[in-house]
Amino acid sequence: MARVLGYALTYASFDGWDWFRLLAMVRLTARERASLAYAALRSLEPEQAEMTAAMVLRAAGAPMPPFLRGMEEARF
Repeated sequence: MARVLGYALTYASFDGWDWFRLLAMVRLTARERASLAYAALRSLEPEQAEMTAAMVLRAAGAPMPPFLRGMEEARF
């Protein structure tokens, strides 16, 4: 996997990182992948880490303002 990571860094494109993702899913345990993700996010500035995690998790963002009053919207 270290060699594959080197290839992904050298290739420096979406395709290289997508291949790395696929091989990591096959070759690494869930704990190893989580540790790798943790280390990568910790290496970023907090704002960058938050944006990256939100993109991966497909965060919904802030809720829309209520169409009606708050309680009426909740009942609906």
